[in-house]
Amino acid sequence: MLLLSLIVSIVAVCVAFFICKGIELYVTRTLLMNYSLSISNLQLLLPVFVGCLTSFLCSLLPAVYAARLNVTTALKFE
Repeated sequence: MLLLSLIVSIVAVCVAFFICKGIELYVTRTLLMNYSLSISNLQLLLPVFVGCLTSFLCSLLPAVYAARLNVTTALKFE
C-alpha cells in the first residue's frame, strides 16, 4: 500500500509541475508578461511525504484493530 501511495504521489507532483510550467509558458507567450516559476526541492518532496504518511496511518489503524481481535471472534464472522 505504501509503494502504491509513493508512486501516485510522485506522479501527482510531476503532473502538477508540468501544469505549472505550462501555465508559465502560456503567461509569458500569450499575455506577454514576465513570469518565472521557481520550485524548491522541499516543495516537491513535502506532498510526497504527506501522501505516504497519510497512506501509512490509514493502513496502520485497521491493521492494529485486526491484530487486537481474538482469533475465534474474527473467524466467527467469516
